[in-house]
Amino acid sequence: NVTGTNFISTGTNLVILTGTAPVRVQTITVNGVAYTPVWTTVNGWRLQVPVASGTNTLVVAGLDRSGNVFSNRTVTVHYTGVDTSPEGNVVINEIMYNPLVPEASYIELFNRSANYSFDLSGWRLNGIDFTFPPGTIISNGQFLVMAKSRSVFGAAYGWHIPVFCEFDGQLDDGGETLSLIKPGATPAQDVVVDRVTYDDDAPWPVAADGQGAGLQLIDAAQDNDRVSNWSDGAGWKFFSYANGVGSSGLTRLSFFFENTGGDAYLDDMTLVLTTNAGAGNALSNGGFETPLTPPWTVTSFATNSAISTAVSHSGTSSLHLAFVPGNAQLTMFFQDFPSLTTGANYTLSFWYLPGNNGTNLNFRLNTLFKAVVNPRPLRFTPGTNNSVTAALTPFPALWLSEVQPENLTGPLDNASDREPWIEIYNAGATPLNLDGYSLADNFINLAQWPFPPGTMIDPGQYLLVWADNEPLETSGTNLHTNFRLAAGDGAVALSRTIGGSPQILDYLTYTNVPPDRSYGAFPPGQASYRQDFHFTTPRGANNPASPPVVVFINEWMAANTSFLRDTNDNQFDDWFELYNPGTGTVDLGGYTLTDDFGDPDKHTIPAGVTIPARGYLLVWADENSGQTTTNGDLHVSFKLSAGGERIGLYAPDGAMVDAVIFTQQTNNLSQGRWPDGHAAPLHFMATPTPRASNVIPLYAPDILVISVTMGPQVTLTWRAQPNRAYRVQYKDELDETAWHDLPGGDVTALANTATITDTTGGAHRFYQIKALP
Repeated sequence: NVTGTNFISTGTNLVILTGTAPVRVQTITVNGVAYTPVWTTVNGWRLQVPVASGTNTLVVAGLDRSGNVFSNRTVTVHYTGVDTSPEGNVVINEIMYNPLVPEASYIELFNRSANYSFDLSGWRLNGIDFTFPPGTIISNGQFLVMAKSRSVFGAAYGWHIPVFCEFDGQLDDGGETLSLIKPGATPAQDVVVDRVTYDDDAPWPVAADGQGAGLQLIDAAQDNDRVSNWSDGAGWKFFSYANGVGSSGLTRLSFFFENTGGDAYLDDMTLVLTTNAGAGNALSNGGFETPLTPPWTVTSFATNSAISTAVSHSGTSSLHLAFVPGNAQLTMFFQDFPSLTTGANYTLSFWYLPGNNGTNLNFRLNTLFKAVVNPRPLRFTPGTNNSVTAALTPFPALWLSEVQPENLTGPLDNASDREPWIEIYNAGATPLNLDGYSLADNFINLAQWPFPPGTMIDPGQYLLVWADNEPLETSGTNLHTNFRLAAGDGAVALSRTIGGSPQILDYLTYTNVPPDRSYGAFPPGQASYRQDFHFTTPRGANNPASPPVVVFINEWMAANTSFLRDTNDNQFDDWFELYNPGTGTVDLGGYTLTDDFGDPDKHTIPAGVTIPARGYLLVWADENSGQTTTNGDLHVSFKLSAGGERIGLYAPDGAMVDAVIFTQQTNNLSQGRWPDGHAAPLHFMATPTPRASNVIPLYAPDILVISVTMGPQVTLTWRAQPNRAYRVQYKDELDETAWHDLPGGDVTALANTATITDTTGGAHRFYQIKALP
């Protein structure tokens, strides 16, 4: 029974239903979806259901333990508001990917909407292989924690923190991409609600990699796929506080730790009219670049405070504010200044770095204007607000697009040289002035090469910068950095300066990039998907097309009952063979194999799998892809059918490289191409040759003479098997008793044909060609 009327009109999309149910009711469903109620009494219940804009018909049913409907009731709900998109509202907010305690990893989602709840039923969190069960709701302002293990989580972080569920997958200690996906009617209509690609290498926060800290999102309103929007609680942090100062003209700002004392480093401090942010600083020496002399005053418990040149946020020094324990007063560390404007709003801003101890650091003008900051934020905050939360300056839609570390045959610079280059991309709708932006080939000196003043990038533009360490060649739109990209392996960082400190907007870390190849983002304007490019596209959109490779599916055995054992598990598994007929090694990393042309991505070949020139790769079709080893055979996630099957090899861009379709197979008999890589026909082979050139029985009648050249001498050319020996014999008259070996000896075929020339013949001669065992 549902309490109340059958019609509800509401301005919020999360409806609360209450009612009663007999003790025989085991489950309560709404429109067939099971929701978890709160039982308020023995038979009284309460549950929440999200609804969409407009009229919603809710069929509420009570089911017994056998799933039979005990009773139901229809409720009509009219939601007067508008639907809100989950994109930008439901975000991945905290990631503990490498905890101190094994199995203590977790992921936290946060719904930053002020008034809208979302139904997560059926949503997926790729990366941990998790699908949200029916009836999952994340209400406005809610944190939803998913743990690897409830028991380990509770012991590590506290039993008071609610855990929504456990996940079976594993967060990768080396970094990975996490995608929150709302399913559509078809996979092509799936919506990526949020996506984060984290890493355990620079420039990602160090302490999150096995040192007890989680990755905490700084500003949930900003793009959380930007590395600068994540913190491990260490490093400099920005603090800003704004309020009115009241009706009296104030002349003193005091700092103090509360009774327990403490220390912290402060830098780049300003006190300005809120309407004039960034100018008119009321404080003197707010950058602490000169000694602590008046107007700064230091007394009593604060006398250990001093200028520090060991650390700084900008410039060469900072303030190390230190208070010993005791009853701190307003006169122990302060600055006097000319009177502030009465009745105005002021903003106090600064950067701080945690010291060794102390929690509540106070900044006070009067009872109206008083700020408190905890300079020692928590290293993990599951189920509650992140300790590093701050409002970041919005990120511009500016990205690194492509880098070419070694340019041998590509574009020429304005000095007619082929040099390394970096390409940046403006994904926004307006031009962007690059004053205050920088490029670097490291993550330490981010301001290594500032863009020249006045440099602009138009919307949709791909701007090329020559990374050749020849800055004097900069002229107009021809930009040259003061560093040179390292060939093969290296890094690039794109940064901007905020509050005197560089902030990474985007970065690329590249490895093993061959000469004349490039590395970058595809699709453009995002930080999650990066790849090598065979076709470089300076000043243009990146081309993800795969390099033109020729690899054949050369031989297969779909009924291997006793011919060849898989040494990994001693089983007679299905197998097939790939053949590279070219003169160079083929790298198959990222290519895919399948037994279903409708699912070309069924098995992705891991990085590092190659086939040498004119070489072979054996592939075990055993559904045991985990058995693949470096420099060994390849194992795939499907098996072959002896009744008929298809095998396809696809490039990373989806282009088919090769495919075969075969019918009924015979035990221990292989089928394939002869000669190797030949298009047709396919041959059954009584002598299978995994990892080697294919052979079929050849007899004299099967040898096809392709051409005969007559003249003073006779040249014979015939279809042959590579590396096989052939003997040519002759008769001058057909009624002769014996055939004679042609002078010059046997011929070994080097390719798919063989040739011999007879220089001893007369007016006419008869020949036969025999394939030797």
